[in-house]
Amino acid sequence: LRGTWRQMGRQYGALMAPELKHVYEAAIIGEIALKKPENMQLMRATADAYYANAPFRFRELLAGMAETSGLKSEELMLVNSVEQVSGLSQCSGLAAWGSYAAGPLVYGRNYDYFPAWFKKLAQDITVAVFHPGDGSLSVLTVGYAGEMYAVNGLNEKGIFAELNNGTPSGGSLRFTNRTHITQSLFSLLLEAPDLKYADAFFHTTNSSGAFIIGVADGERAKAYEWTTFAVVDSEAAADGLMVVTNHFADKSW
Repeated sequence: LRGTWRQMGRQYGALMAPELKHVYEAAIIGEIALKKPENMQLMRATADAYYANAPFRFRELLAGMAETSGLKSEELMLVNSVEQVSGLSQCSGLAAWGSYAAGPLVYGRNYDYFPAWFKKLAQDITVAVFHPGDGSLSVLTVGYAGEMYAVNGLNEKGIFAELNNGTPSGGSLRFTNRTHITQSLFSLLLEAPDLKYADAFFHTTNSSGAFIIGVADGERAKAYEWTTFAVVDSEAAADGLMVVTNHFADKSW
């Protein structure tokens, strides 16, 4: 995708119209509206809050998508939030480099969900590459069609970031008046030339909930254990190997 954020949204909507429709019909309508109608009110409130706290460029993406995808803005807002009301994921990751890898750093990622019906959306997992015309860094994201944020992403400088649920250690406190961390991670990738900047980002930005974020470049990886009130950055336990699950490992907690 290339151009302004509205233009990239139009391109996304036109290219991904079948997938966007499938996520809306299979997940929003087929699973939530029909099987758990009481959750639709929660879903709409979540989508509204997610949009209300979103940076303007992400709103422009959705506006462009609404012009070409065949779905209305309010429908796309629900598609964009399908992960947020599905139950917290229990993702994990592993980075290997140095003596633990045959070549450059490699990062493996488990993208796990509790609801079995998410298997219906496996065909809709999308690799999207954004080339913004505003001078931001180009960013690749991997996620379900219609997600205008980053839970898995890589930018043109080789900075990688992935998100894991941290509530088993960090608690379930969440702030709905903060930009959701998945949008903040997208912003990080659009702006981060190196890990030093990424470190400053994590120590500057308030999280909307408890998460563990794995970040890496081509030479090393580290993790950030992040709650709504503090952040601790943890270097890999061994030079060349880092495993990230859903529990804080730093003893200072």
